[in-house]
Amino acid sequence: MKVLLVCHIDSRPSMAIMHLSAALRRAGHAVGVAHLSPAHVGRALERERFDVIALSYPTCYAASAAALCRRVRERFSGPILAGGPHPTYRPESTLAEPAIDAVCRGEGEQSLVEGLAAIAGGGSLGDVAGWWARRDGEIVRAPLRPLWTALDDLPHPDRDILLPHLTFGEHVQPFLFTRGCTFSCTYCFEPVFRRLFHDLGPAVRRRSVESAVEELLQVKRTRDVRLNMIYDDTFNLDRAWLHAFCRLYAEKVRVPFTCKVRPDLLDEESVRALARAGCVLVFLGIESGDEGVRKQLLGRSASDGSLRQASDWIHRHAMKLVTYNMVAVPGTSFKDDLRTLDLNIACKPDMTMVMYLQPYAGTRIHETAVRLGVWGAADDERLERSGRELYHRSLLRFPVARDRRRVENLRSLFGIALALPGLRRWIPLLVELPLDDLYARLCAAWYLRCHFRVLYRGMASPYQLLRAALRERFPALRPFFGSRGPADAA
Repeated sequence: MKVLLVCHIDSRPSMAIMHLSAALRRAGHAVGVAHLSPAHVGRALERERFDVIALSYPTCYAASAAALCRRVRERFSGPILAGGPHPTYRPESTLAEPAIDAVCRGEGEQSLVEGLAAIAGGGSLGDVAGWWARRDGEIVRAPLRPLWTALDDLPHPDRDILLPHLTFGEHVQPFLFTRGCTFSCTYCFEPVFRRLFHDLGPAVRRRSVESAVEELLQVKRTRDVRLNMIYDDTFNLDRAWLHAFCRLYAEKVRVPFTCKVRPDLLDEESVRALARAGCVLVFLGIESGDEGVRKQLLGRSASDGSLRQASDWIHRHAMKLVTYNMVAVPGTSFKDDLRTLDLNIACKPDMTMVMYLQPYAGTRIHETAVRLGVWGAADDERLERSGRELYHRSLLRFPVARDRRRVENLRSLFGIALALPGLRRWIPLLVELPLDDLYARLCAAWYLRCHFRVLYRGMASPYQLLRAALRERFPALRPFFGSRGPADAA
């Protein structure tokens, strides 16, 4: 069969789509890909005939995905399937859209391959583990599929499926060696996933060191790789695995790489091993500068001391540091967000990423937000329509307009204040000024500069980064950016 995979395509490639494509190709299916928009999917359907359309999307694109399915159904009579984070956790609301025929819950490689076999044989997806499907006007709920534990047996991700859409082509390659998480951050879906699959497999599954390095070497042999980006949420989760990986990577791979670490699990010997293996940049989650907020509201166990110590070790071993942070956390104040800026100034990262906390339904922070009266059912619907808006403004209810302005202006000025600590004393005054648009533009320019100087130095020209930023911010411009824009089917 010929399958069109549809997802939101941006500068960070979707590992889910790459894994799904690899599983489908191994099973003998042909695969195309399209960006999550009616225009892109329409052009793909005009160029080629597909038997099945399968979408993968998070909650912020739920409304866009439903609207897309309605448009596509006018010209496509085959099965339209939905999977990914939102359909997994909200299958009922997903299937409330009549244009969607079935929902895949959880990891999709085996479920999708077996589902296509059922379709080809005239059967029903409702009889295949992992699916909810329509049958005679009813929703048939098949049991969840046990989690796949032998990750080494899965095919390597299909790196060609998204290659034409990547800002840096083959020079920057993503890798994912671990699935699952043992921690219980209140804003994350991993605890929800563990509850859903609690008796269907271990919380964490990991590739062997040998299998991980084998994939890295295969990619190195076939592509002009300049940077490997390891996307595991907590690369230092298993200390013995990390050290074995670093030894083999240093011996055989020898390509600069990045990774994400958890500060409360870090020690200097592990930092030294990462540096010797060729790690050039480490991502570290600070999230909040108030230890009480971090532990009680966010479920993060790292102390201020462990964050400062981890930052010192990373700097000492000559790796760049990028921190993750959140503002507009339900139950916090503007002063808490200022403390986040202060802790970042103390940790001296080379770059910082600041996001608004958006309370997704099903998470513990969502319960907190509802209890505090800053979130409601209408906000859940607004989040499903938000798309990229959630990256640019908080969706929380602010009783006083001034509070929203202060938080959003702080987020815009955060990176600049970090680079120019002398500006910190003026921040309480600057955030009060009605210069929201100016600050937002300064923020965009500053982060473009940081991406060029910190994350992707030597990987691309400033023009390429500007083109990537415009392509993500303004989807309508994508057709004008040539082969590097998210085109339609592969």
